[in-house]
Amino acid sequence: YQRRVRATADQLSKSIITYVEQLKSKSENDQDTNIQNAIQMLEAVPSMITYLKNKTQVLEQDLQGLVELVSQYKDKVVKDNEKSKLLTEKLEVENKALRAKMLLMEDLMIRMEANNKRKTNLERIKAELEEEDKSIAEIIKSLNT
Repeated sequence: YQRRVRATADQLSKSIITYVEQLKSKSENDQDTNIQNAIQMLEAVPSMITYLKNKTQVLEQDLQGLVELVSQYKDKVVKDNEKSKLLTEKLEVENKALRAKMLLMEDLMIRMEANNKRKTNLERIKAELEEEDKSIAEIIKSLNT
């Protein structure tokens, strides 16, 4: 029984030692890989810097183009704003002219209504005078007979 226990213990001990050696080897390989990766990354830094410089130049050119576009747009907006102000002033003048015309039309309508009333009154007075003329004519006729 003890032999089996010792054999198992020896076998377990050998397995543990093998596993530790594998881990140690793997750790050394991982370190080597990490170092190689770091070296590759460091070697890539100059090309990355060049790439970033190129990208920065492109972005600066794009930004300059955008600044020019914004400037052109600003000029257009200013011109459009001036046109809008002129159009607004023109519309205000036209609106005032229309209001003046409407006031004149209202005044004309009031005068026409007053003239119609006068005409009606004159026609009524004329009719009354004609009636009186008839009565006077009848009175004169009756006086003559």
